[in-house]
Amino acid sequence: MTLNETKEVFDNIKLKANLVRPKEEDIDTTVTILGNKVSTPIFVAPTAFHGMANVEKELATARAAQVSNKTPLMLSSWATSTVEDVGREAPDCLKMFQVYMSNLPEVN
Repeated sequence: MTLNETKEVFDNIKLKANLVRPKEEDIDTTVTILGNKVSTPIFVAPTAFHGMANVEKELATARAAQVSNKTPLMLSSWATSTVEDVGREAPDCLKMFQVYMSNLPEVN
């Protein structure tokens, strides 16, 4: 298939909701992840080096997850905040840790 053919096929895909509810009705998004009941099946993704973008580093992200309906979050092994500090900022959130292995012996 050529690029133009692929684009044409993609452009013709129609997304259709499989469930329609009145706007006023609450939708329960609660799910269980690894035995933990959480309010949403969406995680804050593990991204590295928050400290390069914000002086509060991953701590600001953890606080946001805590106040955003206790959204689960995943901390990168390349984070610029410690696991303990992130845990203090988001005590009620499900937290996970993503490990990146390095080829540099001094990093592992």
